Amino acid sequence: MGNHGQPNRRERMQGYILRRVLQAIPLVLGITILVFALVHAAPGSPLAQFEFNPTIKPEDIARIRANLGLDRPVYEH
Repeated sequence: MGNHGQPNRRERMQGYILRRVLQAIPLVLGITILVFALVHAAPGSPLAQFEFNPTIKPEDIARIRANLGLDRPVYEH
C-alpha cells in the first residue's frame, strides 16, 4: 500500500493526543478559577467554629486569621 504523504496511524494519534492536551489546559485553568471564586463567595468564615466558642479569646482568633492570611485581600495572596 502506498502512503502518498498521508500521516500514518501513529502520527494521527500523536496529533490527536497533542490537541486534547492543549485543549485541557484552558479547561483546567477555567475550572480552577471557578472553584476558587465559589469558595470565596461562600458565606461564613473558616474560623466560624472558633468565633462561637466562648473559651477561645478574640486575640487568638485574630492571630489564627493573620497566620492563615485571612486578614489580607485575595489579590495579595
